Amino acid sequence: MILAIDPGKTTGYAYQHGEAHGSGQLVLQDALWGLLDALAPTVIVCERFDHRMVMGADLEAVEVIGILKEWSRQNRVEVHFQTQEQAKHFFTNARLKERGMDRPGLPHARDAARHLLYWLTFGGGKPSGGRRPTARPQVPETVTEPAKGSPSAREGE
Repeated sequence: MILAIDPGKTTGYAYQHGEAHGSGQLVLQDALWGLLDALAPTVIVCERFDHRMVMGADLEAVEVIGILKEWSRQNRVEVHFQTQEQAKHFFTNARLKERGMDRPGLPHARDAARHLLYWLTFGGGKPSGGRRPTARPQVPETVTEPAKGSPSAREGE
């Protein structure tokens, strides 16, 4: 299972498990750990955070990357980083559509799919280490509310 992540305020994800693939978006960081546990990837590919000297830059991508790194450390899973340019320039919307991975209206899921395809095409090799899922994972396509009992859910109480 290979999982690609486009980190940010809205985090895109795409996965490949044998011949099956899927993608979606998470708008709450609380949902990321659950997604990682549900998918149990053996390799994680993530868009690298490149700090640009911009006032008001969104640093939530850094927090998402921190969650990925800690989950991968606890589960002995490889994490590989790619630049935004690597994936976007090669895997255009047309190429995503050809491969059945175009997600109109879900731009971050699309970007994660670009990273997944780039990794599978140019950077991959066979995944090693980590846990192996026993069946195709069932994950939500889009998570918009915190899970009951999560820190974000308790803040609103």
